[in-house]
Parts: sequence; structure tokens; C-alpha cells
Amino acid sequence: MLEVKPFSGKDRRFLELLHRAGDVDAETMRQAAGIIETVRSEGTAGLLRCVREHDSALMAVDSLRVGEAVLDAARGEVSEQFLTSISLARVNARKFHEYQRRRGYVHDDEGVRLSRQVRPLGRVGICCGDSFAALLMHAVPAQIAGVGTIAVAASPREDGTIDPRILVTAKILGIDEVYSMSGAHAVAAFAHGAGPVAKVEKVVGPCGALGRAAKLLLSNRIGVDGDTGRGELMVIADDGANAKFIATDLLAQSEWCDDGGLCVLATSDRMLAQAVRIELDRLAELLPNGDQVRATLKRCGAIYVFSDLYQAVKAANDLAPARLNLVTRDNQDYLSEGMTVGAVFLGPWSADVAGGYFSGANPYLRTGGASAHAGGLGVDEFVREMTVVEYGPDRFLKTGRHMAALAEEERLPAHAEAVRERLELLMLTVD
Repeated sequence: MLEVKPFSGKDRRFLELLHRAGDVDAETMRQAAGIIETVRSEGTAGLLRCVREHDSALMAVDSLRVGEAVLDAARGEVSEQFLTSISLARVNARKFHEYQRRRGYVHDDEGVRLSRQVRPLGRVGICCGDSFAALLMHAVPAQIAGVGTIAVAASPREDGTIDPRILVTAKILGIDEVYSMSGAHAVAAFAHGAGPVAKVEKVVGPCGALGRAAKLLLSNRIGVDGDTGRGELMVIADDGANAKFIATDLLAQSEWCDDGGLCVLATSDRMLAQAVRIELDRLAELLPNGDQVRATLKRCGAIYVFSDLYQAVKAANDLAPARLNLVTRDNQDYLSEGMTVGAVFLGPWSADVAGGYFSGANPYLRTGGASAHAGGLGVDEFVREMTVVEYGPDRFLKTGRHMAALAEEERLPAHAEAVRERLELLMLTVD
């Protein structure tokens, strides 16, 4: 499936992965723009037509919003094991995200008070597609942030119903506003309001190409999140690593690489590299989606042998993958190398599948190299900061001349005059 190669910064596959990006092509942008205009101009009728075309031909107007009875009935369609597991995952996610709360600050300095206030968004839309995990891991930080109302867009199945596991997850989270829609038309409905869907302040959640295009096109109207959710994993391993573990992790990650991503093994041990290659071939044959993961790895997978693992770390910093698994005897040493990755999983037992969802850590990380400058999803995604400035007259009188001087230097005479008017009044009062 994959060839074991000595690493070269000029390798064609490495350059392809290095320059990967979540760019949306012009044709997809054009289609998304058409969908947005349909929803904006036609409201309920336009939204329903898009849902019928892209989601379910059986959708009716009164089914766009999932009824309370349907939400309640979903509980009887899932297993007790699911109920227990998703409830525990919610508890773990809340524990992790509670530490991300920010409360702002106040700075008092001789007659001037400057403060930074953190305010939650009022209404947020979550596009979760067909994933209950996406709903869980976007809703929890929003709730911790204090978001007033959360609305959910979930992909309906062909018969127009939504996976009961999504509906049960919504109930466990205390969310009762769930809509049967997805993709660009869901983003448009949240951005403009359409039929039963009220406008939101921000849209988050993993989307396909059309949904991502819609977010880009509407980002001047509402807040949107970055590109997350696609599979990106780089494993750095030494000769003591378990080849089967690495192979299963790469295969697992490839399930997320629908239209991009990377699955890379970097090692200094050629025997381990060959063993992983063999395990990838063997295990893929046993998977029901084996053809899919084989095609994915052929498109965005690589196995490289480095002269030493510090060079592998440098390559990881260049790639800036969403996820990095360190499986070496000296994990902490490599971790200190200033890694530009979204999340690091240390050791053989910290598989990505364990590190996300159930552990509580958020698995929705920036992709396409954006981990070099941006972190993953968290509470900060759902708040805005507001600065408050309060000057007293004494402080203004003392420092106003500096404000006016700087305004003049910037060639902004009206700014300077706004200061002088106040200074004149204050000086008259003092006299």
C-alpha cells in the first residue's frame, strides 16, 4: 500500500503534504454562493428545496425542526451502553473545558480604568453532520462559555429521519433545537434565518466542501470557525514501538481523510517502518471499509525513515499536523522542541481515538497546516471580548496633550481637536 522511503525534503509526496490546504475550488464556491442566495431570497421554500436536493427528498416543511416527541422517543432506539458512554464522555469534556474559562481583567491606574470583559455569544449554530461526537464536542465548550442558545443542524437520512444517537446526545446536552439540514444550506439558514431557523451569531462544526465554502462566503456576516475535523496524524516512533498499534492508528485516522489530510509515520528504524507497512496491508484487508482506507492512504499517506528523530520532529514542525503521536523512549525530550501541532499524544496507550471524545480533550483541531498558528476548538470559540475605557477628568487633563500630539503626528486633526475641546473645558474648570 505504501512505500518505505528514506526522508527527503524534496520528496514529491512530502511536498504535496506540506502544501496541502483546505482551499475550496472556484466551482465549489460558485455552487455554495448559489445555495446561499436561494436560502436568502426564498426563505423557507428555498431551504426546503435545498434540503430535498442535498439531504432527503422526503423532507417536509413541518419536519425541518425535530419535534419534542421525536427527541424524547429517540432514547428508546439506542443501547444502554451508548447512553452510559456518551454521558461519561460529556462529564469528561466538561471537566477538561472548565479550565479554559476566562474572566477578563481590570486595570486601574491613577484616574483611568481599563478593563477587558469576556462575554458569551448569544446564539450559536452547530453543524454536526451525521456525527453525535461532533455535536458533543462543539456543544460542551459552548455551554461552558455560557452561550445562551444552541441550535443544531444534523444530516437527515434518506427517509428524512436523524440518527437517534444524535437526538439522544442533544437531549443529554439539554438542547431541544435540532434541524434536519446540513452543508451550505444549513450554514446559510443559520446566517440569514430561514423559516423556523433563526439567525445565529456564529456557525461551527465540521462541514464538507460546500459547507466550508459557505462559511467562507458568509464570514463577513456571522462568525465561523476554522477548518477542523479532517484526518491529520503524524506518528514519530523509535525501534521500541508497536507496529500493529501504529498501523491501526494510521488506518483509524484515514477514515477522516475524505478530501484531504495526512497519515504519516516517521521513524529512524527501517525494520519498524517495514513492519508497519506490512501491518497496514494486512489490517486493511480485514476492515469492512478496507477499500476506502487503502485509497486514502495511497492519496495522503507516507512512511519515512529519518537519520534521527530530531529530524523527524523538524519535519513535523514543517507539516504542522493536527495530531502527533510520540512513541519513543524520550517523548519529553522531543516534546520540548517547540512543536507546531494541534495536539500531541504521548506513548503507545495515548491513541488518538482515546485522546479525543472520551478523554474530554477536544479532537476538533485546525488542519491544512493551520495548527502552526491556531489551536483547536475550545471555550474561546464561543466568547467575544469587549474593552471598556473610563477616564477621569484629572487623568485626562494630565495626559491629554500627549493624545493630541500623537493625533497631529498621524495627520488626524479632528482627533486632536476632540482632545483639545475637552482640555479647554477642563482648564476653565480648574481656573
